[in-house]
Amino acid sequence: MKIIHIAGVSGTGKTTFIHSLIPALKTRGPVGVIKHIGHHDISLEEGKDTTRFFTAGARISAGIDGEKTFAAVRETDLDEILVMLCDAGIQFAVIEGFKSRPFPKFVIGELDEANQVVMTDPSVDDVIARLDACDEFITAEGFARSLRTRCYPGTTILTCTLACPQGPDRRVISDAEADLDRNIREIDGVLFARISYSGKIPGRRDPEIHLGVCAADPNSAIEAALFATDILLPLTNPVTEED
Repeated sequence: MKIIHIAGVSGTGKTTFIHSLIPALKTRGPVGVIKHIGHHDISLEEGKDTTRFFTAGARISAGIDGEKTFAAVRETDLDEILVMLCDAGIQFAVIEGFKSRPFPKFVIGELDEANQVVMTDPSVDDVIARLDACDEFITAEGFARSLRTRCYPGTTILTCTLACPQGPDRRVISDAEADLDRNIREIDGVLFARISYSGKIPGRRDPEIHLGVCAADPNSAIEAALFATDILLPLTNPVTEED
């Protein structure tokens, strides 16, 4: 899931810009938006059943009609909401506000002391062209969902997640995936394999490496996963040279 951080002071047009950005992102995958309300409270409609359930102590209170679901969630931590979006299959998470968070950001208007600024006052096309600069946020469930969308019915999908205390950089992960892709095709029945690095996910002690294999049959998937493990294990606990 790409995190597209839109930051700026109040009144600079962040909401209007995001409103224009969503249709462009939607053509590339499911979009979620998180807005920092700041010091203003969100008012739930009085008397509604979902409001009564929430005030009674429900962690999540949801109402479903023929077109949509409305939910009130008893969670205010941004990282936890990002986990929920990724687990739900969102591919692009647009964040409005939270300007102190250290995500690469697109700034609207003037913003003093902004960190990791990708661009100031971009157009929608500018943001689309620089999606590569945005952080990835990947959970095990989100990773598995992305694999399922690429496999046709009847194939076998095998996933595993390895804790990675040393946190290898993304270039090392990219090289490992290229190595895997070159060699995995020699195994009959394997359609593709994918490796992804999660970064630090809330609730996990260590960053994680996700492995996914899609194959025509279970035996091919298992053989490919065992082969991939030989490539991945050194990344989870790399040997360091001692002086």
